[in-house]
Amino acid sequence: MGHFTAFLPAGNYVACGQAATQGFLDPCHFGASTPTFSVAKGQIVSGVKIVMAKGAVLPIHIDDAQGLLAAATGVIAPDCRVQMVTSHGYRYDAVIVAQSATGRDHQITVPFGGQVTLQVIAPHLIVNDDSGQPVSAAGKSVAIAAAANCPPRRRWVRIRRRQSRSR
Repeated sequence: MGHFTAFLPAGNYVACGQAATQGFLDPCHFGASTPTFSVAKGQIVSGVKIVMAKGAVLPIHIDDAQGLLAAATGVIAPDCRVQMVTSHGYRYDAVIVAQSATGRDHQITVPFGGQVTLQVIAPHLIVNDDSGQPVSAAGKSVAIAAAANCPPRRRWVRIRRRQSRSR
């Protein structure tokens, strides 16, 4: 549970949240209703609650046997990003939790038992899923069979250098 203070002009607002750790979902994109509140001129508002549902932490491994990825310096690397795309088109980046010379491990929180689209954004690479099938730039829809007491299985993505076309 956290607290926040904001100095806002009069108006109507939506209260979204992002957890500092994996395992919770933003109520604005995954909740049954979006938390809203109003502020009148000179009014002090308290008690606005942002309730975040628990989600499944999905591990994703990028297999980089050829060592094509540069060492990541943050939790998201621009050379190869992994995103979840919601049914409404919202995008969430999977964060890097570990890396080596032959791969990266990412994590992202997804709704329990739902269908999500995972997208690997790496235009300079060829991306294959864990069964060896090519993944389009639009991503791949993945059923997440996870319950609160049963974590989802790890997803594997394999990358290789995109061949240049000869003329």
